[in-house]
Amino acid sequence: LNKEYEAALEKPAVVPPLIMNYQPLAHGPNLYWMTRGEADQERIVSHTNAVRDVARTSEMPLAKKILGNRAINLEAYEQAAAGETVTHEFGHTVLSTRDSRVKARVGSGNEQSVIEELKAVTGSMHLIDRALKQGNLPPKIDPEVQLIAKIGTTASYFVSKSDVVGSSGERYYYSGVAVYDRLFSKGLLNPNGDGTYKLGDTNQCIEAIGEIGHEIMEMYASDSTTPEAIKGFIENLRVRKNTPEMQAFIAALKK
Repeated sequence: LNKEYEAALEKPAVVPPLIMNYQPLAHGPNLYWMTRGEADQERIVSHTNAVRDVARTSEMPLAKKILGNRAINLEAYEQAAAGETVTHEFGHTVLSTRDSRVKARVGSGNEQSVIEELKAVTGSMHLIDRALKQGNLPPKIDPEVQLIAKIGTTASYFVSKSDVVGSSGERYYYSGVAVYDRLFSKGLLNPNGDGTYKLGDTNQCIEAIGEIGHEIMEMYASDSTTPEAIKGFIENLRVRKNTPEMQAFIAALKK
């Protein structure tokens, strides 16, 4: 991906090394945040025990709640959650806003923060979708479980993050809105009538979520993109939060 977008960058992108870390002690703000992954120019880090703990206590129960207590293997889900964290952080490294040309297109501020998070949330599925279509998805990665991990992660945003403009949780909340709005619009997530939902074909769902990531990457790469366009994109998401489908879904999660 970085090679494909090289012409849109000031400097060639360098993907930092991945470090899988076990963080035995948490203190201060991390007792609240439970940081699972982080990325900068030097490294991508996955705090594997935090990933496991959040998967067990929050994300997997929400995925089961949405999907009607669908049978999900705990060990497989934990592995998928680790993959979800890593591919999310890699999403931040594609067309990084640390690049001056990208920064000029996207701008800075609240809306930029939201779309950057959405790029990582959906760009991770774009990576999985590309690997599936190219036939080089690692055999240990089960696409169905990987999709369910994405469902659990993004569902948790509605329960644990704020939608208040300018809040620290807004970028996650509206990333969730974008994911579910796309699945609803494509007929890939349908209510069963009892507060649970039927998820469509695995590969089609991965493709649909990944399309959002690809669309955002194209925006980041285009010289016609302006900070005003980014603001308009995010304003539309704020409107889409209020669709009947989205409101019913959020209400079902919070019951």
